[in-house]
Amino acid sequence: IPDTLRRIAHLDNIVGLKDSSGNINWLSQILKNQSPNFRLFQGEESQILSALRLGVVGAVPSIGNIVPDLCAKVYTSYLSGNTEAAERNQQAIIAIHDLYLKFGNVPRILKEYLLHKGVITTSVSHQPFEGSLGSVCKTIDAKIRSLDRLDA
Repeated sequence: IPDTLRRIAHLDNIVGLKDSSGNINWLSQILKNQSPNFRLFQGEESQILSALRLGVVGAVPSIGNIVPDLCAKVYTSYLSGNTEAAERNQQAIIAIHDLYLKFGNVPRILKEYLLHKGVITTSVSHQPFEGSLGSVCKTIDAKIRSLDRLDA
């Protein structure tokens, strides 16, 4: 663990850290610095449940902009002890996250999808993605609908 992180974890005006590294081993090391005044949050979509099991206090994944209900269900199911539901919702998040990676990368696909849904008004990104904007968004919409049917 970098000394810098160890030092900032004990500063009064630093309340926490969002880890989006995707390195669960590193996360487990920085969790040792968690205290009542310094909390850790997971940012990597595919590791929300794993990180909760390690002791993070919550998650702030970009996919929460698209499917906030699934993110909330992982969290509330885990807290209530319903590990089956937590795992099912984590797997649903991973299925959508995999589409980010299939078509390009997280920031680009997220921005394009939010533009498609009218959540944002512009999507300036120079990062490439595979396919047309319409086909990418339709694929994500179809995946979300299929997951909604499984949850019903």
